[in-house]
Amino acid sequence: MKDPDSFPTAADLKSWLRERLAAHKTPALWYFTRSLPMTPSGKIQKFRVQEQIADGTLTAAPMNDSAPAEQSSADLVS
Repeated sequence: MKDPDSFPTAADLKSWLRERLAAHKTPALWYFTRSLPMTPSGKIQKFRVQEQIADGTLTAAPMNDSAPAEQSSADLVS
């Protein structure tokens, strides 16, 4: 059994979803964060998440690697 304080890798999540969803429905990129920017009423501020991705403070985990290493979203596009 995995440590309950550890976080799953992108590969763990991809494997879990592939058992439950069609392959074309699984996400191509995974962004890991401890918290999301929220409004006072508790809604996710999607524009702030997009800003974090654009400025590199929120990075995507590559799907071809089982390690939880992070890669800049700009690197994935280029």
